[in-house]
Amino acid sequence: MIDGIYNVTVKTPIGVNRGSLKLESTADGENVKASLSLIGMGNLYSNGKLNGDTFTMQGNMRMFTFGHFAYNIKGEVEGRKLRAIAETTRGTFSIQGTRI
Repeated sequence: MIDGIYNVTVKTPIGVNRGSLKLESTADGENVKASLSLIGMGNLYSNGKLNGDTFTMQGNMRMFTFGHFAYNIKGEVEGRKLRAIAETTRGTFSIQGTRI
């Protein structure tokens, strides 16, 4: 199960940011939505696909340091640990977190 709130570290091409990520699966277990809060900014993502403990998402993100940009995220949750890679038009972001 991936549902929960995670303390995350996002490594970007220009540095490291810390924040929180909330993942919530749909009742059918096939989709996931996420809410990411970094540097005082929030982003809500929908249209995520779920396959067991792995997920994918794509769309547009907004960050203080990068502005608006497109992304494709592939990630997984194992126990309380979250690992993901975001391929973006601003570079590759590594995301790691722990469920709280």
